Amino acid sequence: MAESHPNNRALSEDRYRFLFEFSPAAVYSIDAAGVIQDFNLCAAELWGRSPVSGDTDERFCGSEQMFRTDGSFMPHDECPMAQVVAGKVSEVTNGEVVILRPDGSRINVIVNIRPLKGPGGEIVGAINCFYDITERHRTEQLLKQQADTLADGNRRKDEFLAMLSHELRNPLAPIVHAVQALEKLGGGPTQKRLLTIAERQLAQLTRLVGDLTDASRISNGRVELKLEDVVVAQAVEGAVQAVRHMIEERRQALVVVLPPAPIRLRADAVRLEQIITNLLANAAKYTDHGGTITLTIEQRLGACAFRVRDTGIGISPEVLPHVFELFTQAGPSLHRSNGGLGIGLALVKRLVELHHGQVEAHSVFGEGSEFIVTLPGVLPPQPRHIY
Repeated sequence: MAESHPNNRALSEDRYRFLFEFSPAAVYSIDAAGVIQDFNLCAAELWGRSPVSGDTDERFCGSEQMFRTDGSFMPHDECPMAQVVAGKVSEVTNGEVVILRPDGSRINVIVNIRPLKGPGGEIVGAINCFYDITERHRTEQLLKQQADTLADGNRRKDEFLAMLSHELRNPLAPIVHAVQALEKLGGGPTQKRLLTIAERQLAQLTRLVGDLTDASRISNGRVELKLEDVVVAQAVEGAVQAVRHMIEERRQALVVVLPPAPIRLRADAVRLEQIITNLLANAAKYTDHGGTITLTIEQRLGACAFRVRDTGIGISPEVLPHVFELFTQAGPSLHRSNGGLGIGLALVKRLVELHHGQVEAHSVFGEGSEFIVTLPGVLPPQPRHIY
């Protein structure tokens, strides 16, 4: 084999020296005894000091003290460089250690270590390429703390919803019985009118408490669907009846458009009716007196689509991306909500997802809104028997 030309070797050494000195990463090397032989400017900057090359007091690491990521002290003869030189590990890739600098600060560094071997394959030293990840580590810790805080907040929110719905539900039953008893007693026109008001407000309160209970149960994964063959028109009829008094009070027009052929869907009948009811109730809340709400049912490639369109105030661009989140109000002020808690649409989304469907919202502020729910599971039409 031809020997390398001296000029070529000198050129190669110059290139190596240039890369070593001006590398953006910190680099240093040691001999078999762990004594530092060479280091670049980045290494000195990370250490916060410049050790004396070849000094036997400088073994394995240029920092005065090292620590493991759990904060425990790491003797220099147990550091990654010592482990590689001793042959206890073949190399280190993306290991993490903490080093103490002369000014008392600690920094997290990632180390990548390879052994240096002699002609016979014996380990004669090691080289370490390392870099500072202190800011990244702090960011990760901050994100983890924020995630833990959010998780704790969500847990507390779920516990609060469960407690609130339970405490509100308890007095509802005796109030309902009291109103029913008063109805049986009869009375004059004034008493009947007051009882009608009480019944409607009690129905509203019962629905709100029911929404709170459902929100809590769904958040905790305690809702299971009871799937059955559902005639969509029947679910629509039940939902229309549930919101009829609200729409009549506002003198709104409700238009229901059903397809020519009946649609049968594999779904939870109660939850399907709840989805449609909440969409209609939401449309009624944010539509002025005399406005129009249109419910259209369509069959689309094995799926059933429910479209609720209103001529109401619409949803602002800032609120639209969050409209399916708990406690989000679509309107610009609370007086528009008519007692709503911002739960109905969140329930719609979660119930739709339990059915493996999807829901979307479209709106131009001031020009009304449209909500589209698409549910899979449309069943084939029942055969017609001709006798």
